[in-house]
Amino acid sequence: MMNGHLVARDLFSVYMTRSGQGSMLILGAIDPSYYTGSLHWVPITGQAYWQFTVDSITVNGVVAACDGGCEAVLDTGTSMLVGPSSDICNIQAAMGATEDPYGQFDIDCRSLSIMPAVVFEIHGRKYPLPASTYVNEIEGLCLSGFQGDGDSQLWILGDVFIREYYSVFDRANNRVGLAKAV
Repeated sequence: MMNGHLVARDLFSVYMTRSGQGSMLILGAIDPSYYTGSLHWVPITGQAYWQFTVDSITVNGVVAACDGGCEAVLDTGTSMLVGPSSDICNIQAAMGATEDPYGQFDIDCRSLSIMPAVVFEIHGRKYPLPASTYVNEIEGLCLSGFQGDGDSQLWILGDVFIREYYSVFDRANNRVGLAKAV
C-alpha cells in the first residue's frame, strides 16, 4: 500500500479501546481525536519489528527492569506485556502479585486502588501504566498483564500498553509516535 502510494503518508496509527468496541486502525493518517497532548517520537532501532530502546522500567520510583536500557517492540498482535522472566518476576513482586499453580500471577482485586503504576521510560519520556491498565479482572479473579518469556531479552509492549497510548508507526521516518490515548 505504501509502495503503491495508496495511502496519503507512509504510516499507520492504532487506537485500542479499553471496552473492546471502537478500536481503530488508520492507514496513512494520524487522528488527534484519539489522543491528548502531543505525539512523542521514538527512533526505531530495528525495522523488522518496530523495535526501539526503553531507558528503564520503574515501580514506585525504583528501577525494576531494563536498568541501563533494553530493547522493546510495539506489537498489536500481543495482548500482554512480555519481557525477560527475571525482570517480570521483579515487577510482579513489586506490585504484590503471587504466582498460582498454573504459572499465572494473581493480584488481590481489593488492592487495585493502591497498586503502583509501572512506568516505562522511553526516549526520555515517562509512560505510566496504572494498575487499571495492567490488571485483567475475569470472573472475580484479578490477573497480571505481565508475562515472562524465558531468557529472551526483548520486551514486547502489546495491547496492555497500546490501549493506554495511541501509537503511530511511521515507516517513512523509521519512528514510532506515542501519545496518551483518550
